[in-house]
Parts: sequence; C-alpha cells; structure tokens
Amino acid sequence: MVSAGIPLYLKERFDIDINKVGLLGTGLFFTALTIGRFSGGVILNWMAPRKAFILTCLLSIIGLLGLFVPNQTLAVASFFLVGLGFANIFPLVFSIAVDAMPEHTNELSGLMVTAIVGGAILPPLMGFVADRSSVQLSFLVPLAGILYITWTALMNLKSHPAHANA
Repeated sequence: MVSAGIPLYLKERFDIDINKVGLLGTGLFFTALTIGRFSGGVILNWMAPRKAFILTCLLSIIGLLGLFVPNQTLAVASFFLVGLGFANIFPLVFSIAVDAMPEHTNELSGLMVTAIVGGAILPPLMGFVADRSSVQLSFLVPLAGILYITWTALMNLKSHPAHANA
C-alpha cells in the first residue's frame, strides 16, 4: 500500500520524474524493510517483544508524519523510516499473540491470516482518498491504521503491565 504510493507522492509533491522515482523512494522503502526484518531478530535478543512492537509503531508514525513536511530529503528519509517501522509489525503481533495464548495457536494463526484482509481493504481506501484529494492525504489511511494498532498496544500494556517484559 505504501510502496505503491511512493512514486505518485514524489511526482505530485516534488515533481520528480516518475521513471527516476522508482529507485529513489520505492528502493529505499524496500531496503528499509529488508534491513528491518533482518535486524528485528537481533534486536529482540535485547528488547522485549512488546516494547519492540511499540518502537516499530512509533517509527512508522514518525515516518508517515514526515511525509507532511514540505521537504524532499525528509520525505525520502520518511519512506525509509516507514519501511523500518513496518518491517516487523506483523511478525511481532503474531509472536506476542501466540506467546500470550499458546493453547490457541491454531485459532490465532487463522485470525492473523484474516488480518491480511487489511491489505485488501486499505489500498483501495488509500486510492479513493488520493482520487478525491491528493496522494499526500492518502497516506492518512495507513497512518490511521498504525495509530489504531499503537493505541491498542498501549492499552494492552496498560491493562496487562505484567506482560510488558514478555
């Protein structure tokens, strides 16, 4: 969803040739995803999964908010931050859920598969917003999603503080 909007965003916002944008924005985004996924396992050796989850959500939020600052360098750096932040959200949610309820691993696996439906709903919603307003404003859709995920994670930590180090 975010990766598909990068070239359009950079073209609309900074009038960058869309043929050059692919490597600039999308390449950095996927490089950050790769770095984030490989480093995620290493980071989890020193950080509790729930804290790592909050950190990745905050990185995503900072990156998405950076897209609203009118600076091309900051926008490109923001896509990199979003990639780092998005890299481990799904695996961390799955891991934390299975650790919390190991007796329901099969049910949680099925539930996580249905979470992929968000990947089928949010991109058309993002496109709808882009068509009605601007590509920049369409990034409010993933921002709203990550804000919701962060809020639920924080509420979970607040209501279950004993699990904060798990």
